[in-house]
Amino acid sequence: YTPPILLNRLSCTTRGVVVQVYGIDISDKMLEITYERALHENVADVCVLTTANAIREIPFPDKSVHAIFSSFTLDLVDAKEIPDFFSHARRVLRPRGRICIVSLSKCGTTRMDRLYEWFHEKFPIAVDCRPIFVQKAMEDAGFKTRRLRIMHMWGLSVEVVVAEK
Repeated sequence: YTPPILLNRLSCTTRGVVVQVYGIDISDKMLEITYERALHENVADVCVLTTANAIREIPFPDKSVHAIFSSFTLDLVDAKEIPDFFSHARRVLRPRGRICIVSLSKCGTTRMDRLYEWFHEKFPIAVDCRPIFVQKAMEDAGFKTRRLRIMHMWGLSVEVVVAEK
C-alpha cells in the first residue's frame, strides 16, 4: 500500500530532475491498486510497477536506488528472511541512500500489544502480522538510524525508522 500523498511527494522534481518511482509487490492486485492511485494523483507517468518478491530479490542493479520505503511488509515474512531483505536493500542503495521501514513494533508495551501478540501466537493465519524489532534489525544489517518514531495505530505500537546506508 502506497499512500497517495507519498506518491505525490515522491514524484516532485528536485533540482530539475524528475524522480522515478518504482513499486514492487508480490501481488499483481496490489500493483493494480497502486497504479489506480497513481493515476488519480496524476503521477502514473513517473511510476514503474513490477511484480517481484522483494524479500528474496530486489530487481535493480547495484547502487542504483536513492531511497527505499517499505510499509507493513516485514511483519508478514519469516523472521529468518528479514536479514536477506536488508542485504538486498544495501546492495541496491547508493552510498548514503535512505531506507524507511514502517512495521508493527515488538518494542510496544501496551495492553493491546500484548493481546495482539497472544492472538498472533494462537491464531497465526488470522492474525498474520508479527511485531518485529525494526530499528535493531536495521542496525544489525549495518544501517545507521537517522530518525525513529514510535506511533500507535488502533492501540498497537508501530515503529517508523529512517536509516542511511
